[in-house]
Amino acid sequence: MPNRFQIARDIGKWCLFCLLMCGFAASYATVTIEGGWFLKSNLFLSGAVALVATIAVEVAIAAFFGFRQPRLLLAIVACNLITNPLLNFILFLMEPSFSGALYSWILFLEILVVLSEWKLLEYAMGERSRCLLKLSFIINACSFSVGLLGVMIARICGG
Repeated sequence: MPNRFQIARDIGKWCLFCLLMCGFAASYATVTIEGGWFLKSNLFLSGAVALVATIAVEVAIAAFFGFRQPRLLLAIVACNLITNPLLNFILFLMEPSFSGALYSWILFLEILVVLSEWKLLEYAMGERSRCLLKLSFIINACSFSVGLLGVMIARICGG
């Protein structure tokens, strides 16, 4: 079983990778808008807002349901530092070309996130537990719902 130092080192490597990917996307990614090219300069900022909102919602929901162990809450934060930027980067790359099937892909990717975070939580807590699967499902469903609500509000207000 890995010790705390190994877990922290492994999580740190994944966080650095995800941050580098977000920085790369913010600097170089382009999307096609009505036949022209547009540099999506706010990608890093919108990704950071999504990450902070996701962490806030998921930690709050976990605590609300009685999961208040500092190690578990820290593991939830660490899981989101890995999965959230990666998910948003993949969705950013897919959005222009998969517009018709995008919602199916979002559902598929969200299921992968739930399962990945479950396994990461098991690894971080050093135990196998279906309870952690239920927790992963609940907190991700809540943060997805809040994100969906935010997108709907932004579209209504932005036109």
